Amino acid sequence: MEKVLAEIKDKLVSADDNTEITSRTLRPLYPNTTLRVPFNWSTCLQNISLSGLQNSSFFKKEIGTFDSSGNPTIIIDTIKMNNYNQYNNLCKNVLRQ
Repeated sequence: MEKVLAEIKDKLVSADDNTEITSRTLRPLYPNTTLRVPFNWSTCLQNISLSGLQNSSFFKKEIGTFDSSGNPTIIIDTIKMNNYNQYNNLCKNVLRQ
């Protein structure tokens, strides 16, 4: 899935949106630190590829679980959960347009 999204990304994301989103930084340890990392398309597409797998045993064991509203209830790996949430929130908005 990640490979397919990478191949068609430029058809889904305008140059202006790409410039705007790649200028952003994310906080993988949020809210525990001010550490910020640059946006990365590969990481973004990897996290988008996980969408829909939240109920799989892999996701629950490696990342965590969500309630019916999409809020994390159990966090197994803080960095993975934060990356998943932040990248999905950023990228879904850009890719939907």
